[in-house]
Amino acid sequence: MTVWDSIAEARIREWLQRPAAEREAASVPLEPGLPLEVQLLQDIAQLDRMEAVSTDAAEAAVLHRKASELMLRLMVVLESEGRPLAAKHFAEQRQLMREQNRS
Repeated sequence: MTVWDSIAEARIREWLQRPAAEREAASVPLEPGLPLEVQLLQDIAQLDRMEAVSTDAAEAAVLHRKASELMLRLMVVLESEGRPLAAKHFAEQRQLMREQNRS
């Protein structure tokens, strides 16, 4: 088991410990017509870009937390659909995008 697998499992366990109502509300697509995964990716990318240009440390921390929560949601969706490699790929791509945004 890789470090990434351990982190993913810990995050999924944390997600499953949340109240059922919270998990169900999070599984509803944000916009009709677009797949939930696409919407989550778009929102994560936008929050990461906003964090990168933020000059306020408190605001940047809030943006980072929101993006991380959406990333966890995306990982749970993909894992529950039996797509762990996609979850891993998206996590790696997000890390690359965050590094590029900081440059």
